Amino acid sequence: MSYRVLDEIIHIPRSNRSKAIYLQLLEFDDDGRKEMRLCYYMIGHRGRTKGSWVYAQFAPMIRKEDFDHLVTKARKKGWIS
Repeated sequence: MSYRVLDEIIHIPRSNRSKAIYLQLLEFDDDGRKEMRLCYYMIGHRGRTKGSWVYAQFAPMIRKEDFDHLVTKARKKGWIS
């Protein structure tokens, strides 16, 4: 599957400054459909990633206030109504 990131909203929660939550607007190359992806990056703690922002491979867990922030920004950008 091939896609590109058209736009993204980045939010660093006050409760955890080593986590960056992303809401991304994707467009798929095969049919042009658009979807959103919720993901996050963390500052690595071990090995070669220590101290660097790395893509987190698990489902994000976020507080309600942080989720509300992402939804409000997505509405302002016209991604959702």
